[in-house]
Amino acid sequence: MPLTAGRALLVLFAGLVLAIAAAVVTTWVCNLTDILSSAANLVAKPLLEERVRTGWYSLLAAVAAGAGGTIAVIQRKHDTLIGVVASVALAAYSGDLGRALGGFVLLGVNTDA
Repeated sequence: MPLTAGRALLVLFAGLVLAIAAAVVTTWVCNLTDILSSAANLVAKPLLEERVRTGWYSLLAAVAAGAGGTIAVIQRKHDTLIGVVASVALAAYSGDLGRALGGFVLLGVNTDA
């Protein structure tokens, strides 16, 4: 078993490194060739800023997303719950607490159903 777990961790980290490298190369090519306008550049967007300079909210959103993902896997409702958790997190981050509360209620309904 330990060999399998070690192999899984190696594959996980290799996949992460590959995904990050692909994203960096794609971004570099898009910026170099002006495929995207400067207005479409995500570097200056506030949601990206939150991802690279984490705070208490990032930790809370990660825990909520992990809990939602766990519930989704257990109840086999992958698409529904994960999408709702992401929507609740983004609504709360943007300051729209009414929509965040509505999404939270929807999450509860989908969890019980």
